[in-house]
Amino acid sequence: MSTDLEHALRRALRDAAETVVPRPDPMRRLLQRRRRRWAGLGAFFAAIAVAAGAALIPALQAGPAQRADGGDGYRITPWARTLLDSPTRGSLAGTPLLAEVERGIGDRAGGSGLDRVKVLFLGDVAGRRFVAYARFDDTRAALYFNDTAAGDSVARLVTGGSGDLPLTPLVRITGSATPALVGLAPTDCRIATSATGTVSGNGVVAREWTDSPQGSWVARDSSRPAERWRVTCGSTVRFEGPAVPVDEVALGTDLVAAGGLVHGAVVQRWGGSIDGLNWTLTTTLLSGGGIAAVLTSGAGAGVGRAAVATGFPPPVAGSATADRDGWALISTAVSADPDVIAIRVPQRTGAFTYYSERVLVVATATGAWSVSAPASPGSTETALDNGVKVISTDGGPVRITNVEGVDLGGAYVARERDAPELLGEKLVSDW
Repeated sequence: MSTDLEHALRRALRDAAETVVPRPDPMRRLLQRRRRRWAGLGAFFAAIAVAAGAALIPALQAGPAQRADGGDGYRITPWARTLLDSPTRGSLAGTPLLAEVERGIGDRAGGSGLDRVKVLFLGDVAGRRFVAYARFDDTRAALYFNDTAAGDSVARLVTGGSGDLPLTPLVRITGSATPALVGLAPTDCRIATSATGTVSGNGVVAREWTDSPQGSWVARDSSRPAERWRVTCGSTVRFEGPAVPVDEVALGTDLVAAGGLVHGAVVQRWGGSIDGLNWTLTTTLLSGGGIAAVLTSGAGAGVGRAAVATGFPPPVAGSATADRDGWALISTAVSADPDVIAIRVPQRTGAFTYYSERVLVVATATGAWSVSAPASPGSTETALDNGVKVISTDGGPVRITNVEGVDLGGAYVARERDAPELLGEKLVSDW
């Protein structure tokens, strides 16, 4: 199991049982104002933070996975029930090995109150044998998975691995010894993948999607494939986002590739201080046109992880674990104009990392003099300082002009209604 995915899964379990109240913040008044304006979005953003890793919940009832009262496992949601009702998938699902695996799992019940077993996946991927199964009863379920060498015994396959996790509609498991990833959705859903996109002037990324040959499941020989996944059930997109969650990553992770965008060499575009923190802005040309940008703060000594902002602060703190002290902060953006980058500066309150109203603008167009952006009310215009400026804006189009007022190009900054998003693309979790 990959380090990043394991962090996401285990964090979801901790978050379901813990609440942390953010410590006082200099932007308290601003956040209170935003909370009053956007109170209806709080549960949505809190749900996305959990769903991206391991606790996907039915549509309109978002929230962390809940332990069943007084018992093992987690409450079975309607979409998790649909997954349980789906046939076993994988290259070995139709072989006699399936019955052997079912018996092996049953022999290792271990005193669990979940007395039924459903093998969700059984197959060979990248030279490894994968199994994913659920223990369940009428109302509760828990997910277990493991992988071994393809020639190992059934006893070894069903022993060890990861388990006692929430059963989510989209199951993602990675290889423990070989780079590999399996994605599994309910059988009536379709998984499609995309590895590149084209950025438009209003910051929208247009993509071409390829349906998985297996329909409702997909297998890759990478633990973090450079692609975006989309799960459609009926005519509704229930999930869209990176193949592996990116809300927490190791420093140095290629976020642009992880977000499903093929790109060229990464170059440092700017470095400096904002609000007392040191930041680095890197950009890269996208194969489909436009550029992607990543803004990263410095990390504490010996800290090798980063929290990635994808949305605005929820009005209520919700569930979180305060274990991110010293972590770097990251935000992302795309632009159709390679000469103009406008990217939100992330910030943290307690354990939450989110977009602030501050936006770093970097313009390299010859003669760039000033930047204008939407504000409340109207708009604001200010002079650039050697092509760089930090402004405050509600989001939307940012334009660069020369000293005569001639438009030299621009970029688009995410608004609250655009979030949650990564690299200009919405993150969807509508189970």
